[in-house]
Amino acid sequence: MKKTSLKLLLFSFCMSFIMIIPTNVNAEEIIPVNISVKYGQTEARRILDMINELRTSPTDAWAWDKT
Repeated sequence: MKKTSLKLLLFSFCMSFIMIIPTNVNAEEIIPVNISVKYGQTEARRILDMINELRTSPTDAWAWDKT
């Protein structure tokens, strides 16, 4: 048990040390990527309208309740 916990502690220490090491990024390493995206404006507008309707409704307005 003690040996396992020591190995786990050593492993986590090594992993945290690896994450701290800074790496430099050169401009030549950056690769431009073209992605075609179809924006669903109709769906987004519908959701925005639903949110605004809920926010401004006198009967359906929500509020934080600790209970």
